[in-house]
Amino acid sequence: MGRKLSDIVQAASETEKPADRGTCSTMMTIEKLLDGLLVSVEPFVICRTPAGPRLNLPGLQFASLHYVVAGSGSLQLEAAAPIRLETGSIVVLPAGLAYRLSGDGDDDEALTVARNCQPATLGMDEIGSTDGAGGIVVACGSINATYQRTRGLFDYLSEPIVTPMREGDTIGQTLDALLAEMANPGPGSESMVALLMQQTLIYVLRHYCESDQCRVPWLTALEDAQLARAVEQMIDEPGRRYTLELLAETAGMSRSAFAQRFREAFGRSAMDFLKELRLQRAAHLLRTTRRPVKSIAEQVGFDSRSHFSQSFSDYFGLAPAEFRDTET
Repeated sequence: MGRKLSDIVQAASETEKPADRGTCSTMMTIEKLLDGLLVSVEPFVICRTPAGPRLNLPGLQFASLHYVVAGSGSLQLEAAAPIRLETGSIVVLPAGLAYRLSGDGDDDEALTVARNCQPATLGMDEIGSTDGAGGIVVACGSINATYQRTRGLFDYLSEPIVTPMREGDTIGQTLDALLAEMANPGPGSESMVALLMQQTLIYVLRHYCESDQCRVPWLTALEDAQLARAVEQMIDEPGRRYTLELLAETAGMSRSAFAQRFREAFGRSAMDFLKELRLQRAAHLLRTTRRPVKSIAEQVGFDSRSHFSQSFSDYFGLAPAEFRDTET
């Protein structure tokens, strides 16, 4: 399920305090990003940890959002300083990062859980323990937000995004409504959940980029007018025959300067990024059309079906035809 976030930017704006004038250029960048952003909503589970015990949780396939419903404590990533959590805190974690939730307290007893904190079906599931006083209750769920049906918004995120609740913010009401809708689904619940999650994502991006540490690569790229020209051309015309020189020329930069700036923004080369765009676009076409594999391969820029099939299998773990069968 996906819906353009730009369609509800105004709704989100009406529920939050006006942005500072100093953030105008950043907000324009976010508006530009949201215009091409689609979000698939994954239901949440409730992770409950009493004071003292620890809830050990695995990394998820996509980035994950964690909302502190009640209590206080910390979120601990391996080899990193603990992230302090208070009621209303929102944390976005990069994909694949295992972590540990701890409620406030002195008891160091480990909490054993029967199953992992994974997105559930629509309708709330709960894991952890209800024994003991105090602690922390966190709603956890995956975010699969893609830009122009290509790479995910948070795919290149390297550090957590931490958004504390601030006085006067109303995002807590939005998230509480989201959780209530998941817990008691009815007609139209999926659309309602999507709308509420999209407003939440706008809130997180807005507050994140009011800080001086706005390091979501898509935002970095789109704030850089030269880099944005090359990125947008790759997205608009993935099947075109590109070279690094051609992309640098599009950006109005030297080959070496473009290559360095692109790698700094996305953590990979422009050609590797282009290959991922092509494979993601091919996956979308396989899911949504019945066009022959060879035709799709040509459209996204592969010279031969065999090269495309090998690259697709290496990336997704399935041959194109097998991928289509599992997605339809």
